[in-house]
Formats: sequence, C-alpha cells, structure tokens
Amino acid sequence: MKDLREIEFLLSEPLAGRRDFIPYEKAREELPAWKAWEQCQENGAWSYREKPEANLSQPDRRDVTAFRRFADLAGHVLDVGCGPGQRPGYVGAEVDLVGIDPLEPADPDFFYLKAICEYLPFKDGGFDAVVFGTSYDHVLDPEWSLRECRRVLKPGGRLLLWEGQHTKPRKEFDLPVPEGAEDPFHIKKYSVPEILDQFERNGIRVVAHADVRFTERADYVHHFVEAEVPA
Repeated sequence: MKDLREIEFLLSEPLAGRRDFIPYEKAREELPAWKAWEQCQENGAWSYREKPEANLSQPDRRDVTAFRRFADLAGHVLDVGCGPGQRPGYVGAEVDLVGIDPLEPADPDFFYLKAICEYLPFKDGGFDAVVFGTSYDHVLDPEWSLRECRRVLKPGGRLLLWEGQHTKPRKEFDLPVPEGAEDPFHIKKYSVPEILDQFERNGIRVVAHADVRFTERADYVHHFVEAEVPA
C-alpha cells in the first residue's frame, strides 16, 4: 500500500499514521441518511465479493475503456468511490491518483484514504480533476458533495462523471433494501437532468455530455459528463 506521507501536502489535517478520515460521530449527527447508507455499503461489499465482473478495475471492458478515453485524466486526480479493488481501469498508470472509499482495497497501487465525499480531508485547490466512476449515486448528500468537490479542485479544474442507467425495470439482487433507500445499493438514483441541475446550482459548468450504448446491453445507457469549475 502506498505511503500517504507522499501526499501529506494535499491533506487538510495531520496524517498521524491513519488512513480512516471519516468523522463518524459528526456524520451520524449531520446526515439523516447515514444509517440507511451504512446498510447500502454492506450490500455493496457483498456485490464486490460475489460479482467481481462488475468491478471497474477491469481495464478491458468496453464501457471502462470508453470512459477512460472520454475522461482523459491527467495530473493529481481524486477518485470519489474508487472501490475496494485495484486502480480503476479508467485511470491510467501515469496519473497521480488518490482514491477515497468507505470500502478498503487490499493493496492498492494508488494513494487510498477511507473517506466520504461530504467530508473531504483535503486542502482547497489541490486537484486537477475529480472523478465519479459510477459512484455519484452512492453519496449521502449530492449537493454537499459537489460543494466539497469544487472546493478541492484547482481553478479551472475538471469534474468527470460516469452514470449508468437501465432503460427498463430490472430485478435487483436478493438483498435487503434499507429503510429510506431506493434499492439495496442506493439512497436515491438521480436522473441525468437532476444531476446536471445539481452541477449548475453549485457553480460547476458542464462542457461535454455523451450517451453511450453497447449492442450487448441495449437496455443500459452510459452517461459521460465533463464539467469544470471557474478559473
């Protein structure tokens, strides 16, 4: 596991030998969806174990490759919801990657912190890009999260989003749906117009938006969005 002391200059608080930066007591008090979200995370951990083919660390999947080309990441990049696997396939080896997730990877080849987007443990203006690789619909409070993303981005920094949506009803995994959640994994699934409106309200300007489908999954659409904060 990479030594976090190498990126201590990006952190807003002392490292003190830790990797867990989730303020649990504060989150329980300030985020009403916390209890349901914790159960969603347990369901997510199950899916990573039982459905490894869905892990975005796989570089050869067509959707992962397509988002990698679209995002074209470079510089210091923060991946919100990097997952408990290895480097996501949409992030090249040349990228200085910092990943946050409540689920801890075993031995990642990037800098990992246990953190959530509502409380990013980073200084203002440290990142060239922030990326949500199918993770935006897992945050507790999207607008709070966007304000934090804008804060840690450099002037003119980029926000990249990949959001996948089914066009037909589907059977969910046989997992408990937490009280207050929309399904076993999400507090709420937002439509693309809702997401774009959230961006605009928080001063994040959309500069590109692509809808991508593949013939083998015609009932599923991938939404790729590139946005930027004011320079």
